[in-house]
Amino acid sequence: MITACGGAKTVDLNDKEEIEKGVYLLLGEGGGFTGAYNEYFLYIDGRVEIWDEMEQESVFKGSIPKKEAAAIFEKWEELSAKEVPNSRPGNMNYRIGYYENGTVKTLRWSDNQVVDDELLEFYRRTFEALKNAK
Repeated sequence: MITACGGAKTVDLNDKEEIEKGVYLLLGEGGGFTGAYNEYFLYIDGRVEIWDEMEQESVFKGSIPKKEAAAIFEKWEELSAKEVPNSRPGNMNYRIGYYENGTVKTLRWSDNQVVDDELLEFYRRTFEALKNAK
């Protein structure tokens, strides 16, 4: 569905066409005092969408340069084989999900777990880039 007059575009992720529109990464974090989650989709073309868990839809946020998006996906390829301990509840929880060809790989961890420094740095930099997409 699309809202008129230049309003925010919304995407129904249960719509097969939308699901098939490409490879994406989903980065999210949440929990803590409010229990709220912030989650962003990044597509290979640099589009960034905000995921609304309550409404089960995403809303276009902006984009990052295509070269930056390509570098993020390349780094993810390198890091995706890393081991992440089984997720256990914590105050804050984090995840990286990767979708391609109908399959999803998700890494989850919480603030009370030790995670590989390189993976953690990738998460922090990428999350910040998505949060600041225009």
